[in-house]
Order: sequence, then structure tokens, then C-alpha cells
Amino acid sequence: MRLSVFAAAVGSAVALVGFAGVANASATIDLIWADTGTDTISNVNTSSDITLQVILTAGPNGSTGAGVSVDYSTVVGQLVVIEFASTPGGPLPLTLGETIDTGSRVEFINSIALIPFGIGTGLSEGQSAQLGTVTFHKDVFGDGIFEVRSDANGPIDDVLNLFGEVINDTTTFNSAFLCNTAGLCPTPTATPTATPTATPTATPPPPGSCAAIWRVSKIVTIGKGQSPTNNSKVSHTIFGNIVDPGSLGSTAHRIPVCAGTEVTIAVSDSTGTPTVTAGGSLSCGLSRRLATRCTGVVNVTEKFKVVSSDGKDTDRMTLLPKL
Repeated sequence: MRLSVFAAAVGSAVALVGFAGVANASATIDLIWADTGTDTISNVNTSSDITLQVILTAGPNGSTGAGVSVDYSTVVGQLVVIEFASTPGGPLPLTLGETIDTGSRVEFINSIALIPFGIGTGLSEGQSAQLGTVTFHKDVFGDGIFEVRSDANGPIDDVLNLFGEVINDTTTFNSAFLCNTAGLCPTPTATPTATPTATPTATPPPPGSCAAIWRVSKIVTIGKGQSPTNNSKVSHTIFGNIVDPGSLGSTAHRIPVCAGTEVTIAVSDSTGTPTVTAGGSLSCGLSRRLATRCTGVVNVTEKFKVVSSDGKDTDRMTLLPKL
């Protein structure tokens, strides 16, 4: 799923507060070597590991995040990718898909916010966040200056402004450089537009625990309504440590989650604002962007009910704690 398609899927909630599209928004993608804090690294020894940080800086209309690629085709003979990852956190707390290495490109390095659902704040103008990292191993020594490029040319890449609009065409994509020419390496010319603020790293779950086996994922379900005609009016996007999410179908209404973990449910109603009731640890209501959501830690069986605005679809959902 492209980020732009996902933004369109949640765009109706944004439209409720009357945002108008702005086509000329912009952002900057920087590639920064962690060892130097700049776009250039020089005379790296063979057998060394070096890490490239992929950093998004928001332009005048902010950003809800991005999915971008790192093209390292020009350094394939010099460097070998040994590790890569998207690194969501802070204002961009989610990742929407798998980051892959094609052999010459690392594609869909992504971190985003779902502002309509109150999940992350996104970036305002001038703010930066790290989207992900790529770590290389220096294999051989070759003389020259080699360029590593950033782009949004992957099949599902996109850069978004704060309104969820795609701004690829007006985004500046900067490069990073590996210099093996002794005494002739260029002076670094690019640093992040704004220094990203480090976000605390969450304590990983204990090895072998439910949360370690079933990491945070999301499913979308329309629940088990009474009428096939009306059932699709309400849908539930559920984020959390869902147990075996691949086994849950599009009408799942009993959702197993790891006990003691937090769950967030974003409720969408095509007929208006739904009525949501819940008990236990779940807290439900409108987010600041007028989207309906529920959050809570699941220690015991939790239930919530959603009635569509037109009163024709009722979903009764159950969260089941699993050890």
C-alpha cells in the first residue's frame, strides 16, 4: 500500500476540520553518516561498519511522514549492506510496511503519524525525524568519490505533507558521499536542515514472551454486523501486539492480543460520527482531529460496541488477552 493511498483512506477524518489542499508544500530528505554527522565520510578502513541515517525535515506545510529509498548502486563494489531498518518513534511512531534491500537499493524506509487518529503528531515546519538507517560494511578499498542517493522512486514510496498530500515533486532529495581519495575529499556541504531529537528507546519485551513473538502490527476489520448491506459502514483499524494477525479475516470481531500490552483502535464510519461505548480499561472518544478512537491496556477481556451514525450497523468487538 502506498503511503498516499493510506493517507487517502484516513483523509475523510482530516476533511472534517476543513483543511484545504496545498500543492506546493516541500520537505527535505538528508543522508547523514552517523560517524561524521555530515553527508560525507572519508578514507574508511576496510572491515569497518558505517551507518547512514535517513532524515526527513518538514517544509512549510509540515509532514505526516514519508517512505523513501536509498540508492547505493554506485558503491556496490565498495560497500555491502549488513543491516537496514525503519526507525519509527516520537512524532512519527508507526511504520506501514516492510523495508527491503533489492541488492542496489534499500526501499520503503518509512515512519509516519496517523494524526486523525491521534497517533503521533507529525512534524511542523523545520522539525526533523529519522526515518531509518542503513549500515554498510567496507569491503574493499577503491580510489574515488562515490555518491549514495535518496529518492522516492520505490514502488510504494511517498513523502507527505501534514494534510496527507504527496509532495514528492517538491521535496529536495540530498545525497551522501564516500570519499577514498586521500587529501582530495570534498568539504561536507550538507547537514540536516534541523537536528533530529533523539527519542527514548522502548524496553524490548522479554525473549519468548507473547509480545516478543507477536510484535506490534495492525489489522483492519469491519466486524460482524447483522446486515451484509450495512456491515461495511463501520471499520476498525486495530494497532497492537495482535496474536497471529494473519489468521484474522476482514470480519474478525474477537481479537487476541498479548496480555498487558496497549491497543489502539481507530474507528471509521462512512455515515458520520459513530457512537462508541466501552468498559474496563478502554477509553474511547474523539481525538483532536475529530476521529473516533479507543485506547487501553488489555489485561482482561475487554469489550466495546460501535453503532454507526445512521444506526444501521452495530459492531460488538472483543479483545482477548493471551499470555
